[in-house]
Amino acid sequence: MRKSVYIATSAMTVGVSAQAPHAVTKKSGGVAPGISDAVPPEFKQAGWLGIAESPGSTQVEQAMNASLNEWGLANGLGENQNELLFVNKNQFKSFYTGATNGKLWPLMHSMPDKITPRGSFGSHTEVDKAYTAKLLDKIDADIRNPNKPDINSYNDVVVWAHDYHVFQVPGMLKELAKERQADAQPEERIDGDINVSFFHHETWAELDPGQKPAAYEGNKIFTGLKDSENADLKEILTKLIESDTIGFHTQEDVDNFVKTIENFEILTNPQELQQLEQKCFANPIGIPKRRITEEFLDRADVLTRGLTATNADNSPEYADRKARTASFRADLAQAIADPAIAASPDLQAAADRIQNGGAHLHDLQSVKEKTFFDPEKIHMGSVQRFDYTKGIQEFLDAYKGFLQDKQAAHPGTNPGADYQYNLCTGRGRSNPIPAYDEYQKKVEATIKEINAEFPGAIHHYQNGIDNASVPVFGGMNDVAVATSVKDGYILSIGEMVNARELTLAQATTPGVDPLVPNRATGVVVSNGAGIAEDLGGLERTSDNPTLAIVDPTPEGIREGLDTQISRVEALRGVDAQQLPANNEQLSGISSLITNADTDFGPNAFKMIDASLPKSPYAGLGAAPSTSQSGAVERANRSIKRDASKKHKRAHGI
Repeated sequence: MRKSVYIATSAMTVGVSAQAPHAVTKKSGGVAPGISDAVPPEFKQAGWLGIAESPGSTQVEQAMNASLNEWGLANGLGENQNELLFVNKNQFKSFYTGATNGKLWPLMHSMPDKITPRGSFGSHTEVDKAYTAKLLDKIDADIRNPNKPDINSYNDVVVWAHDYHVFQVPGMLKELAKERQADAQPEERIDGDINVSFFHHETWAELDPGQKPAAYEGNKIFTGLKDSENADLKEILTKLIESDTIGFHTQEDVDNFVKTIENFEILTNPQELQQLEQKCFANPIGIPKRRITEEFLDRADVLTRGLTATNADNSPEYADRKARTASFRADLAQAIADPAIAASPDLQAAADRIQNGGAHLHDLQSVKEKTFFDPEKIHMGSVQRFDYTKGIQEFLDAYKGFLQDKQAAHPGTNPGADYQYNLCTGRGRSNPIPAYDEYQKKVEATIKEINAEFPGAIHHYQNGIDNASVPVFGGMNDVAVATSVKDGYILSIGEMVNARELTLAQATTPGVDPLVPNRATGVVVSNGAGIAEDLGGLERTSDNPTLAIVDPTPEGIREGLDTQISRVEALRGVDAQQLPANNEQLSGISSLITNADTDFGPNAFKMIDASLPKSPYAGLGAAPSTSQSGAVERANRSIKRDASKKHKRAHGI
C-alpha cells in the first residue's frame, strides 16, 4: 500500500481570486513549484494545505476552496487536494510581517539587525495551531472515507512540511493526533502514528540566545531578541525537532541547525544531539531540468521557425509543441503589432525575424520590452526578488565601479553602449516590511543613478518575468549572475546556467540558426548562496575558469565580474578558437547542479522511508533494518555518498 502524502506549506502551486468567479491561476515562482512534482510514485499525494488572508466572508472562503477543488478535479487531482486555511486580516499581517518575515527570516539569514520590533511569535503559534487542526481534520476525514482504501490509519500518513511558516506543525500535529486518539470512543479511534517530515528551504545561521544584539562571533549569530522572544523561539524550535526527518539544502545549514538546538539548550545530551543530527540531512532542491528543457525548446522552436506555420510543421511532435506554445505565439503576435515596434528600425528588424524565422534570443527580449537589446553588447543577467538577502545592491555597487573604470580608461565614451545588466525583480514578500521597502527604494535609486551616468547600462524588468520565460532570458545573457549575501539555494542562477548550455547546444546543431550570435559565457555566483555548495563543494570555491565563486561584497563581486567579462571579451576576438573549451566548462558547471527531477524528491523520500515503521518501501533505496534510527542513518550516508560521487565525477577525481 502506498503512503498518503499531505504537503504542508504556506503557499501552493496555484492561487485563487477572491472575486467571483474565483479564477484559479498557476504561480510562477517560490518554493511550491519546486516541490510540486517531488513526491515519488511509490507514495501518493493526497492533499496540499496553504495559508491565505481571509477575504472577510466565510461564504467567499468556501467558494474559493470550492474553486480550488474544481480546478484540482479537472486537472486529475483527488477531491479537496488543494485547500486554504484562511486567517483574519490582523492575524495574517502579524504572522507574515511580524513573526515569520519580520523576525525568523532575518535571523535565519544572519541579519539580526533587520529584525522588526513589532509583532510577536504569538501569531506564529496561533496560525500553526489553526493550520494543524485543519490539516488533521482533512487527514481524519480521508481515513474515515470508505472511497479511499489506501488510507486506513495514521500509519498510512506522511505529512511533508516545508519552510518556516509551519515550523511548529510537526510537534503540534503529533500532539493533537494523540489527544484525539485518547478522547475518541473506541469505534471512532484512529490508530497509529503520523510521520511528519520537514524540509527547510532557506539558509540557517548558528543562532544563540545570548544578550548581544546584532553581534557576530564567527559563524554564531546572537539573536538580538528580547528574553521573552527567545523563550518563544525556543518553544517553536522544540516543536520543529519532533519531525521524523529534517532536510536542508547544504551541510553547513545542517551543522548550524544542530548547534542552534544545543545553544538554546533544547537538547544538551551528546547522544540526543547525535540522534538529531542523524535525522537531519543535506539535500539541495536543484532545478527541474526536464521542465527547463521543454520550456526552452518550445520557445526556441518558435523563434527558429517563425510565427507562420509551414508544411514542415505537420508532424505530431510539432503539433503538440504548437499547442503548448499557443499562448506564447499569441503574445508575440500582439507584441509585434504594437506601434512602438514600427517606430524603431532596430525593433522592426527584430520583429521581422520573429515573424519569418531565424530570430535570436535578443530579438525576443527586444519586442517584449520595446527596448533594443543589442546582441553585440556583453549582457549580464539575474532574476531576483527585492530582498536584502539577495545582494542586488552589492552587485550594483560593483557594476558601477566597473563602468567608471571603463570610462576612465576611455574618456569621452559611454560603457553603457558596450555592457548591459538585465535585472528581473519581483516585490519583496509580504510588503510592507520596512527593511524590504527601504531596500527596494535604495536599489531603484541606484539603478536610476547608473543609467543617468551610463545610459543603457541597465535594463530593469520592473514587473519581473513569468517563470516559463526564465530559460530563454537566461540563455540570452553572456554572464549569469547571482550575488546573494545569504541564500538557501537560489534556483534562478541554476536555471540560467542550464538554459545557456541548451542555447549553445542549439547553436551548434546543423541546420539550426544560432539563437545567440556570441557564444562565450561566464558565471558569477556568491559563496553565500546555497547553490555554491553544489558548484564548489563544502569549501565553496571554484577552479573552473568559466565560474567565479565570490564573496558577496562589492569588492568580491567586482573581482569576479572583471574576470568573467574579460574572458568573454577575449573569446569574442582572437581567442575564438577556444570557444569549445569554454562551452565544455559551462557544461561542467551545469552537470554539478542537482537535477530536481531525479534527486530532490527521491533523496528526501529515501530519508522519510527509512524513518517509517517497518519501512516497507525498499524500492526507494533505504536499507532494510529492524532499527528505525539505523535505517535513517544509513539513508543519510547514502545521500552523502551519492553527492560525493557526483562531485568527484564532475571534477575528474
